[in-house]
Amino acid sequence: SQLRKNDIFAPAAEGQLNYFKLFLAKFLTHLNEDGVSAFIWAPFMDNVTQTMDSLFMNNNSEKPPDVLILGAALWDALHVRDVEKYEQQVSKLSAKINSMHSSGNTKYSNGSKRINTDMFWLTVTMVDSTKLTDTQKIKHMTNEKLRRYDNVGKRFLVGKNKLVHPVDAREISSGCARVSGLNDTCSADGIHYRAVVYDATVQVIGNTVRVLGEV
Repeated sequence: SQLRKNDIFAPAAEGQLNYFKLFLAKFLTHLNEDGVSAFIWAPFMDNVTQTMDSLFMNNNSEKPPDVLILGAALWDALHVRDVEKYEQQVSKLSAKINSMHSSGNTKYSNGSKRINTDMFWLTVTMVDSTKLTDTQKIKHMTNEKLRRYDNVGKRFLVGKNKLVHPVDAREISSGCARVSGLNDTCSADGIHYRAVVYDATVQVIGNTVRVLGEV
């Protein structure tokens, strides 16, 4: 069966670049004939916030996307290295989403426009430190440090904001490593994963969109 949603936008970062390209290619097979998808390069959390402005604010005359998939943390952890700054950006994004919310339903409002967008937040995928070769990645992209970023996203965009649907990419990616015989092939570089991880994530989002369309 086909998904009811037509337009999908996915701002994301380096660790998710190939992920989203693969994701969008797979998602297109489930879209209606007139459906379109777009990948928006947004490597840092503040880029994601700016993307929200361009999609929903700034007097944008184009129809907002029906599905919006958000995620950012790896580049912040690697290059910015400041969890408090990341938290400020995530809190800002959560406030923007809440400000667009019209009470009593799950729609969004931008002035006179009514916005009905299903939003998803991808948690931070596991990093296999044994596969990392870059010294900076080894130092700053430990799972212990990444969990701090992950907790921020969950607290502000999921815990305090019921408009964003969580997708536990961390659990899905770590689940791959627990499957017998796949431990050495789940990720070639410690960051990007084999197709089965992306397939599972696509399935989670696709199923959620279907359920939301029936509500």
